[in-house]
Amino acid sequence: MTRILLLAVREGASTAITCLSCHSLSTLILNGMISKETMALAFHEVCLILQLSTPRVCVGLIEQMKETVHFIRQNSKLKATEVCGVLLGTQCFIGRSEHLFWRLDIPENSKNVDIWYWTGDIVAHDIWQYNRHRNIAHSHIITNLLQHYRNGSQIVPAIGNHETFSSAFYTKLTFNFMALRSWSQWLPEDALQLVRYYTLVINRGFRVIVLNTNYCARLNIWTYYDSVDPADQLKWLIKELVIAEQEGDYVHIVGHVPVDNRECTQAWVYNYLAIVERFSHTITAQFFGHTHADEFRVLYSNHNYSKPIGFEILSPSVTTFQTFNPSYRIITVTQNDIVITNSMSRYDDFESQCLVNGIASMNGNHLVQYTDIRSAEIVELCVMKDTNSCFLGQYSSHKEIVDIEYRTRIPYKN
Repeated sequence: MTRILLLAVREGASTAITCLSCHSLSTLILNGMISKETMALAFHEVCLILQLSTPRVCVGLIEQMKETVHFIRQNSKLKATEVCGVLLGTQCFIGRSEHLFWRLDIPENSKNVDIWYWTGDIVAHDIWQYNRHRNIAHSHIITNLLQHYRNGSQIVPAIGNHETFSSAFYTKLTFNFMALRSWSQWLPEDALQLVRYYTLVINRGFRVIVLNTNYCARLNIWTYYDSVDPADQLKWLIKELVIAEQEGDYVHIVGHVPVDNRECTQAWVYNYLAIVERFSHTITAQFFGHTHADEFRVLYSNHNYSKPIGFEILSPSVTTFQTFNPSYRIITVTQNDIVITNSMSRYDDFESQCLVNGIASMNGNHLVQYTDIRSAEIVELCVMKDTNSCFLGQYSSHKEIVDIEYRTRIPYKN
């Protein structure tokens, strides 16, 4: 039963059994019946008995987490039943709750650039060995490398869940360090004041809005301290998009965790999609990371599931993880409205001793014969994949780098 519950937590899925189990467990934890040490010991035993990881990893992770878990269970604004509604979805909660069913007010309708989007997660992923100084040191090393090779390019950084300590636990100290020591060379003073999330005006008519999507993550334990628009980030996003709209600027959104119901809380996703739909004429592209795979995703309206309102481009990762090679994506856009005209992924082959440079290309003009890449065209691309024999031939010729989920994946074979 515990394994079933853990799988439900991982996937954001719920059943009557997993909801009941979650309610019982959250009530036990939140009502203070067990001490901090007893709770940590219980989690440790569960980790070992179910063989969720090695003893070393179990000990390391629980030691990192126990103080934060203890603080949140003493100070959380959520009831035990609400915790399960956030963790497993609103199906696990009966009734109304301002912590689960929150919505924001969204106002009614009234160039050649050279930029590097850094979508986060640059540190190693051995999470059981994390500590604050090590993570910050790794990030600082990469920051120096990017600064050395950027050759005048604008670098736009977003923080990932692995930069924080512990993994997926946002801490203000991490952002303060990034702002004052690592990123101050790239960001203007007003952006440094809000380095958790910020706006960069690249030139007249184009700005980049950088989000901290750690705030939306279901598995970020600080979500259970206050689940309603954490850090007021979405309210801030609305204000920034209103300004962009009034100025006639086009916007790229950059973040780490892609916005979907698997990674984020349902209310956060609902409000984000409502914002994207309202400002779909202003937002020309959205860029995220986190999965380490090379993907694109279409976003649909909350009220019309057949109406595409935007799309997300997920960049592959420089950080190796599981079977992925170090990769990055090159995007070409138009000067006037910053619409994507071409997308190409480059990777280094780890099978070769000398890291031979390779190219995996998904070219909008060549493969699908489109002059721009928008949400409607991506939907049409997915339909073409299933129905067009000519396209299927081209698609299958890239089978080593593209899988059936419309991701370009660079395989690393043992």
